[in-house]
Amino acid sequence: MPLPESGKSLRIPPALSRPAGTEEGANCPIWPRFFFEVLPVVRQFVTDCGSNKIRASRNSSLAPFLAFLVLGALFLSGCASGSDGGAAQGRDYFPGGSPDYAWGISQTKEDFVNVEQAQSYSGLYSRQRTWQNISVSSRASATIIGLQAYYPLHVRWKLKDGREFILENIDIHTIMREYFKTHDIQLQWQRERRQKDSVGDYEPLLTHEVKDDTVRIKWVISTNHTPVDKRLTPSKAATKWQITDEEYLVTTIQGVSTHGIDFNNWYEVRK
Repeated sequence: MPLPESGKSLRIPPALSRPAGTEEGANCPIWPRFFFEVLPVVRQFVTDCGSNKIRASRNSSLAPFLAFLVLGALFLSGCASGSDGGAAQGRDYFPGGSPDYAWGISQTKEDFVNVEQAQSYSGLYSRQRTWQNISVSSRASATIIGLQAYYPLHVRWKLKDGREFILENIDIHTIMREYFKTHDIQLQWQRERRQKDSVGDYEPLLTHEVKDDTVRIKWVISTNHTPVDKRLTPSKAATKWQITDEEYLVTTIQGVSTHGIDFNNWYEVRK
């Protein structure tokens, strides 16, 4: 989950929020499509930096990289809202009616005990997939924030007993549409009957994990127990926050048996 923050976080422009099921790559120039494909690598870069909320003001050496990322995303926004209308066709719903959500992994050591290796990819283009390793963490972590639509998910993994499984084009859009017909998840500031604070109140985090021969989709909601007026020092530095996470299991999907997965082929182009 996000670390204590101050200032603005890197977010993807709203027009990038292209609903699941939109025609793949319609009217998109080649290089923006490739740029979107390398976004998972950017996500990993952000994670490796130790925080998913990189701030250019406090990481001046990253400013050129962030500028390139934002400019590319802005270019893509026009492509994603092209002839099929993009997000204008209707917005996806997120917990508490949040305008956006974070995406990441919630892989616990206990659930990974029988897994030898696992990889996943989430994005617009199912024919060009950039697989990222799923690794164990003590807490759920976001790899990208500010998403405003659901994207298809692909997962492949191998168990220690030699069995291999794959799930392709998991329709997160439809799964969530059905889930929120009968479920309601409130965010911290809604439960506390106040406005969202710009410091220390977190957006909902949508995660996935592998457990044996299944993939589980979960929402993770973080609660910052540090009072709003105690989150910053007089000099505007973050204090030590007390944060807990609540997990909401959305669905468990049975993997499809397969064989011969090449986990070293992390960039995959299919016809």
